[in-house]
Amino acid sequence: MWNFELTEASLIPIISLIGTLCLIGWQIYKWITGERKGLNATSAEAISEAASRLVTPLSDRVEELEKKNKALEENLIKANADWKEKFDKLSGEYTQMQGELALFKDWAQRLVFQIQSYGETPVPMIKKDYSKMKKDGQ
Repeated sequence: MWNFELTEASLIPIISLIGTLCLIGWQIYKWITGERKGLNATSAEAISEAASRLVTPLSDRVEELEKKNKALEENLIKANADWKEKFDKLSGEYTQMQGELALFKDWAQRLVFQIQSYGETPVPMIKKDYSKMKKDGQ
C-alpha cells in the first residue's frame, strides 16, 4: 500500500515529531500539576478560612464559659467560707449548750438530793416535745 522507506532524511522529522510530542506532553503535565497545586492551595485557603470562621465564635464561647466558671468558683469559695463560719459559730454554741446542760443536770441532781434529804419526794420531771414549740420560745 504505502511504499515507505526509512532513511536518514525521513528519520529526522519523525524524531522531531516524537520530541515535540514529548515536550508538549511534558508542558501539559506541568500545567495540570500546577493547576492542581493551585487548586490545592485554593482549597487549603478555603478550608483554613472556614475553620477560622468556625473557631472564632467557639473560642469566644470558651472564653465566656471560662469567665463564668471562674466567677462560680469564686462564689463557691465565698459560700464555703460563709458556711464554715456559720458552722463554727453553731458548733461553739452547741458546745456551750452542752456545758450548760451538764451544769443544769448536776444542779438538778443536787436539788433532788436536798429534797430527799428533808424526807420529801421531788416533783417528777415531765418531758416536753420542744420541736413543736414556737420559735419565740413559747
